[in-house]
Amino acid sequence: MTADGAREYDVIIAGYGPTGATLAGLLGMRGIRALVLEREDTVWPLPRAGTCDDEALRIWQSLGIADTLMREFLPQERILFVDSREREFFRLERPTGFGFGWNPLCMTYQPLIERVIRERVARLPSIEVRLGHAVESFDDSEGGVTVHARERQSGDAFSARARYLIACDGGKSAIRTQLGVEFPGTTYQQWLVVDGAVADPSKLPQHMIYHCDPRRPTCTFPQALRHHRWQFMLRAGETREQMETDEIAEQLLAPWSGLTGIELIRHAVYIYHSRIATRWKTGRVLLAGDAAHVMPPFGGQGMNSGVRDAGSLAWRLALVIRGRADPAILETYETERRPHVRHMVTMSVVFATILTTRNRPLAFARDLFFRTLRHTPKIGRFFRRGDFKPMSTYPRGFMTGGRRRGRHAAAGTMIAQPMVTSGSGQRVRFDDLLGAEWSVVAMNTDPRAVVDLETALMWEGLPARFVRVVPAGASRSDAGGAETVEDGDGELGEWFARHRVNLAVVRPDKIVFGACDARRDGAPSELARALRSALNAPVERLPSGGRRLSTGVMRQPTAG
Repeated sequence: MTADGAREYDVIIAGYGPTGATLAGLLGMRGIRALVLEREDTVWPLPRAGTCDDEALRIWQSLGIADTLMREFLPQERILFVDSREREFFRLERPTGFGFGWNPLCMTYQPLIERVIRERVARLPSIEVRLGHAVESFDDSEGGVTVHARERQSGDAFSARARYLIACDGGKSAIRTQLGVEFPGTTYQQWLVVDGAVADPSKLPQHMIYHCDPRRPTCTFPQALRHHRWQFMLRAGETREQMETDEIAEQLLAPWSGLTGIELIRHAVYIYHSRIATRWKTGRVLLAGDAAHVMPPFGGQGMNSGVRDAGSLAWRLALVIRGRADPAILETYETERRPHVRHMVTMSVVFATILTTRNRPLAFARDLFFRTLRHTPKIGRFFRRGDFKPMSTYPRGFMTGGRRRGRHAAAGTMIAQPMVTSGSGQRVRFDDLLGAEWSVVAMNTDPRAVVDLETALMWEGLPARFVRVVPAGASRSDAGGAETVEDGDGELGEWFARHRVNLAVVRPDKIVFGACDARRDGAPSELARALRSALNAPVERLPSGGRRLSTGVMRQPTAG
């Protein structure tokens, strides 16, 4: 506790939505002391985000909650687009994922997501959550940030201090406002969002459908837990007051058999924006999620982008707080995430512009173009399979050169996650073997056998896990301390071959820091030196109980 009575933490998180809750979980599983301040008393009961993707699920997998969520989520293989006469003119269809181990699109229910994450966070002893506490102000001084909050029910003041403050407090972020950070962009369209609980979901469309009728563009899709959503674009002259009535909702839902078997949860007009904060880090305060960026929902990437922010921030904060990396690595958070978010915003805006035009000649030309595209093998396949979606591929940031090294470079890309067979014969997802921290993965090679002692100890100090991948039918016996897994479907072998490497250093967020051909003398050790330089901290410092070697590296005591 500080001299003025403020409680002390490593990190304070303002906001407990999907971004803040995911970040709290990822920090808590690393033992980082964090305080979460959330102005609401409970999970917000109304659904907001309606979809999630495989990258978000992969992050939730590291929290140990992805399987729980998937028991209720609705995996989707296609999105349909129909014209004003309800004739399909295009479809996005991807029966398989992008290689990340999960369905590329799932229909969700945000209150469910938040409840499951919060239940996980509640089991982490280093995390304290204070609901009903609104952040009023903060002071960023040398050495830390002091946050001043107030309990909304009692009016009692509360202060806390931490090394870092993370603003996950939404698109109207009070913290971003106090920082004076601009939030430029475009105020987009107004849509009436209607959510309902459905007695018999089978009587409603089982896929997302865009009704691209220029008279009133509409979107409808199922949600988890027997819910359904409709979105109706407002016409010129229509107001919020006119549209937010039961009568309008009944009228607009008439094509879906009226309100029979549908219990309306809400009908509210939302204004869509596309905005990105001009900077995401000011001193010891960082922005994440909607506080840093908002976008139209047509790409389904608003919540997913915030979850990616949490995944990108958590391991950086943990390294800095543990003293194993220079605080400068926090600058690379925005370096990586901003371009990716910008691509997502652009995709969402373009998607919305094409699908929601109210110009009839343009709508006719669009429908004709996409009907033609369906029969164009290469380009049509690119669009039909959703390959235009920006992947989490970073051209620069915390990595060895990233994509600037050429189109085959593995650095800056996300490693594949197939099902693999462990040494004990269990069939598991690859990340479950890699764990939540760093890993050194090699194909047909023991990664410990190709590095010198100092390099091996440096990686262990992060800590890092060593994994040897072998093709189907090869021996799975562990060698040299590296865990051996069988790549039964050949996906990892194909990934290594595509990038022309056989060893990769993988960050906790499963982005590749660097990769090399381990057969080239000294190449793995060069990677380690690059990592040491990037961290710019004594990463060899291990937990107490180690003994120092003459090299200055600490060695963990052997078991027994």
